[in-house]
Amino acid sequence: MKLFSEEWSQTLLDKLNSSKDFYSAAQGLRWSVVLSVTENSSNKSIFINFEDGKCKSAADASPTDLESTEFIISASKDSWENLLTGKLDPMMAVMTKKLELKKGNVGGLMKYIEAAKELFKSAKQITTEY
Repeated sequence: MKLFSEEWSQTLLDKLNSSKDFYSAAQGLRWSVVLSVTENSSNKSIFINFEDGKCKSAADASPTDLESTEFIISASKDSWENLLTGKLDPMMAVMTKKLELKKGNVGGLMKYIEAAKELFKSAKQITTEY
């Protein structure tokens, strides 16, 4: 399925909500993130909302979502592919600017780091077309 498509987003939501590791890592947290592909031909973004160990929603990001989210993380299609196939570590990608924090800061993201790791772990399990 296509990266950040409606089907991909729903699959991620299902994987996160069935993951005991994600539930444990995200217990007590309330946060949201927009993941975005920044390419000339495509500027696809998804909004993911988390509450107390559960993924409440994962869908196309609206302008309101972009305003209200705590974090916007964007990368090129190639960088997303490298991240989701395990060729690139998410924290290393942030440090080398292959994964860019467009909204929020690395320090603020640190309190969600275990949940973010589990998010990437779940996303890696999705068969994805880039």
